[in-house]
Amino acid sequence: MTKNKKVVIIGAGAGGMASAAILAKAGYDVEVYEKNSGPGGRMDVLKKDGFTFDTGPSWYLMKDVFEDFFKLFGKSTKDYYKLTRLHPAYKVFYDYRDSITIEGNYKKNKKIFESIESGSGKELDEYLSLAQKSYSLALKYFLYNPYTRVISVFNKEVIKSASKFFSLFVSNLHRYISIRFKSLALQQILEYPSVFLGASPFNTPSLYQLMSYLDFKEGVFYPSEGGMYEVTKSLYQVGLEQGVKYHFSSDVNKILVEDGRTKGIVVNGKEICSDIVISNADLHFTETKLLEDEYQTYPEKYWQKKKPGPSGLLLYLGVKGKLLELEHHNLFFTEKWQENFNDIYKAGKWPKSASMYVSRTSATDKTVSPKGNEALFVLVPLPAKESIPNKDLEKYVDNCIDNIANQAGIKDLKDRIVLKEVRTPEFFKEQFNSWQYTALGLSHTFKQSAFLRPKLKSKKVKNLYYVGAGTQPGIGVPMCVISAQVLYKIIANDSSPSPLKKIREL
Repeated sequence: MTKNKKVVIIGAGAGGMASAAILAKAGYDVEVYEKNSGPGGRMDVLKKDGFTFDTGPSWYLMKDVFEDFFKLFGKSTKDYYKLTRLHPAYKVFYDYRDSITIEGNYKKNKKIFESIESGSGKELDEYLSLAQKSYSLALKYFLYNPYTRVISVFNKEVIKSASKFFSLFVSNLHRYISIRFKSLALQQILEYPSVFLGASPFNTPSLYQLMSYLDFKEGVFYPSEGGMYEVTKSLYQVGLEQGVKYHFSSDVNKILVEDGRTKGIVVNGKEICSDIVISNADLHFTETKLLEDEYQTYPEKYWQKKKPGPSGLLLYLGVKGKLLELEHHNLFFTEKWQENFNDIYKAGKWPKSASMYVSRTSATDKTVSPKGNEALFVLVPLPAKESIPNKDLEKYVDNCIDNIANQAGIKDLKDRIVLKEVRTPEFFKEQFNSWQYTALGLSHTFKQSAFLRPKLKSKKVKNLYYVGAGTQPGIGVPMCVISAQVLYKIIANDSSPSPLKKIREL
């Protein structure tokens, strides 16, 4: 029945590419239309003067999610890229104490915790034990769940754990951690993953402590010789192998609707007919710009009550000489931790005391910089909705670089920079039509997590669907890949909450 059914997908981000491959294997005729010149969305690459930078996602976590996805096509991640486990996993710099290096070895990390705070090694055991259980239950019953049947989450294992899960869901992450760990330095190590969720540890559910299990027990990885863009290339390639057709530099202007059913899209002024439309574009843009008012499931008034994740200042730095003071992944934390998050999420102003992330991919991958040089990617989380005047931008950038140099002990860092590319919040709006300049999408607050996030199926238009970070299950490349599988379940009328095992011809 699917052989003559056509699907058009708006956007070639991770969710769009994963959906395209799955539906093509299921028998659909699939075409993807992307406004930019190549695939990947935020997971793109910047090449200049011999340097190569991942432009967005840079932490490779949840490796089994990727492996299970490629198994659906009789493939493995090894068919597309090689993974290197990072040792150390990352290094943490503080503006109030000495740095801490988190190893790729749990026993060593327990000793590190214990050396900082007596009794914290045992607390870490208990903390991660519950985190592992949370992660296991999330994979089995929640992340892949289309929530088309309420009964899908009512089983003995979930019911038995309900009281713990409920308390984790209603308590915020900082409160949960601060009861167990009194050291600010350790609290920050356990709380920083909330930033990957577009949230603050002071307003995101403590359920997301499961992220620390991935860090400490499963490990942090890197796709060798190419970085995260290798994941983009693999999702693109597996789609091509299934017969997906890609159209780049193709700006979608409108989703066509007739008698309550989608009938295609308008691309660069030309009508493209289809039986199904899937949008991997920014959900706010999709709903408020591509659809007429009467067909919007999530109109402007819906977004007025929602909280966006942060925007960001992105720096791509080519540096002459080696930077052995830094590891592959580096976190720079300010003592004014809560003030930093309040500036971003409450006050809506560029933080004076900013925490930052610095990626030195050249520590692991010799292909990303000229010999003897280093490639650095710097992310400074910033408030959504706010921009910065050009007259203040250079000063702010210099201040961020100075903070990195001072905390890491690299006195001549600024003088050694031979390449500097800067991307401000406007970039996300221009490149991805991002709602309120957000770099990530809807923040994972209590009311915007799990089944409370926007659904993947339009309530107003038949055969119109959504996929990616703006929908269920949430933010992050693994979540976008899972989102594509949940979408397939909805189309295939599969209500199972468990991970997808097979793609059947529909």
